[in-house]
Amino acid sequence: MYDDIRRPFANFVQDASRTHGLLYEFNAPGFIEGDDANMSQDEDLFLSRLGNAIIDDWEYAWTTTIDDDLKKAVNSITGQ
Repeated sequence: MYDDIRRPFANFVQDASRTHGLLYEFNAPGFIEGDDANMSQDEDLFLSRLGNAIIDDWEYAWTTTIDDDLKKAVNSITGQ
């Protein structure tokens, strides 16, 4: 049951955590400090894009709960 219901979310959190770490250290693809594509951008624009990427990546934490997975698990056990 865990593999079917919770593991996909756990894997998503693991992947998102890696991405967050890369973003926070300016090492994420498209946000590498010193990259020629980024060097041509205004610093404010670069930081704005970076901030928006971080906000977008955290949206799952603000819009999801364990409640849906709990319902799936209970329904799986009770056969509903």
